[in-house]
Amino acid sequence: MMALWTLATAALADPHVDVLEGAIARHLTALHLPDAPRIYHLRYRLFQLEGVSAEVHAGEVVLSEPFVQNQIGVEVRVGSPSFDNTGFGGWQDGFESASLPAELTPHALDLAAWRLTDRAYKAAVEHHARKTAQWTPPADHPGDYTLTDPIRDEGAAPTVPDQDALVALAVAASAAVGLHPALLNTSAHLGAEAGTEWIVDSEGTAVRRAVSEVSLRVAASVRADDGMLLTDQRLWTASSLKGLPPQDAIAASAAAMGQDLLARAAHAPLANEYVGPVRFDGAAAVDLFRALLVDQVEGTPSEIPFETWLGDIGEAGAAVRLGRRVLPSGWHVVDDASLRPDMPFAGPYDAEGRRIEPVTLVEDGIVRDLLMTRTPRNGVDGNGHARGWPGTAPRARVHHLVVTPPRRASPRALHLAAVRAAKAYGEDRYLLIRRLEEPAIPPLTDPDRAGASEVLPRPVDAVWVDARGNQTPVRNLAFAGVVRWVLRDILAAGADVQSTWMAPFAGDSATMGPTEGLATSARVPAIVVGEMELVPLTSDPADKPRILP
Repeated sequence: MMALWTLATAALADPHVDVLEGAIARHLTALHLPDAPRIYHLRYRLFQLEGVSAEVHAGEVVLSEPFVQNQIGVEVRVGSPSFDNTGFGGWQDGFESASLPAELTPHALDLAAWRLTDRAYKAAVEHHARKTAQWTPPADHPGDYTLTDPIRDEGAAPTVPDQDALVALAVAASAAVGLHPALLNTSAHLGAEAGTEWIVDSEGTAVRRAVSEVSLRVAASVRADDGMLLTDQRLWTASSLKGLPPQDAIAASAAAMGQDLLARAAHAPLANEYVGPVRFDGAAAVDLFRALLVDQVEGTPSEIPFETWLGDIGEAGAAVRLGRRVLPSGWHVVDDASLRPDMPFAGPYDAEGRRIEPVTLVEDGIVRDLLMTRTPRNGVDGNGHARGWPGTAPRARVHHLVVTPPRRASPRALHLAAVRAAKAYGEDRYLLIRRLEEPAIPPLTDPDRAGASEVLPRPVDAVWVDARGNQTPVRNLAFAGVVRWVLRDILAAGADVQSTWMAPFAGDSATMGPTEGLATSARVPAIVVGEMELVPLTSDPADKPRILP
């Protein structure tokens, strides 16, 4: 591996690269324990960011924190690409991170790299021993990692955000929601950062990625007379302030959200269970595919469970499998980050320093390829979709998902398809859903539901639609018995809608902050699903506050 590492040729101007490459050269040879496997791959990820986070309530800033963040992550792999310390459940796996001084000097970086790598190497050796003791690779095991040729690229430096302008935008969005006394927990949350990430590894790769992201989320809730707390939110994400909609457009959307919430409180709740067709329009269509399709195309293998006295430890993935039908015949799905140059993920490289490739995932409704990192899987090649925060093993994640049906129907045709399907269930109406609850919002607006997670979030904006097209709003409903096979039961598809969300770095969205996560987007059609089940939600009227502001 040392021979491969020394093949790096093109010198890069940044002195931090010199420090990290010098550290790699030393650690590959000097860092070794007796009778322990050696490091065969070492990678550093160095983030140098500045930005601002803010929280605004009712148009007043309650928190505004400019920050400078320097962070280093190290990935230590011991053994060999065919069997190393990764892919095994546990908390000491050879991936570590640490904060660095705001005024970063070569000496401070070198010292931090040594301390972090020493700790990560020892953890990797321990983890390799646990894995060796508990797991024997099957004959068809594809290995644990893939080595590649080095890439050298300094990339482009990002533009530093105008922090005052960003905070002013959050204030305007918060104020636009309104000060109606029935509106509760109204807030705007801003997260903005810009800087660089260097990815430097023992294969000779040294690439600089521009990091630039602005995320603004407004949220609010209202409590209906029956005690049910109704919530809603809006999210805007782009690589810079210029990529966001104009302030007037953001304010108008925030104001409409507040008015819609107040109106929803007066809507009739769902009285009885409903089984029948459901039409998904607008953001709800994106959320349906987000909840049911994404896990089936992210191909990083699940961790092997680590057996402990606490029980098995390991990150379980979805049942991802090539050749499985996930959509009706004729449907196609691709993931192509290049289609969204305005998004934070638009750079050419992933978290492992590999070029991000467009991938055709679904052809004729059947999974034909998967999003992959350099962690191999039988029958699938790596394609540059590693995402994640330093100090954790990168996983294959969606960037921009594009779902294409074989044919498109007009809104009128979608309506007629839903009406025909409803008649088979003895119904003279069907449900039209335009928005689902954002999983990251309950912790902001409803402490009783903090950490709650559903396969498919609750409808936020739902209406009954009769054969004539008359609409009657309905609230207090939730999906029941949702499985991924629902997507096979799509009856018709209409015009496209595009939306963004913040995917969790790992785990569940309900554990995230309002602007945390991986900026992700999708373009999908409005659809009619042949059969879904929704049930009434009940609440205690005593939950309604007796003393209003």
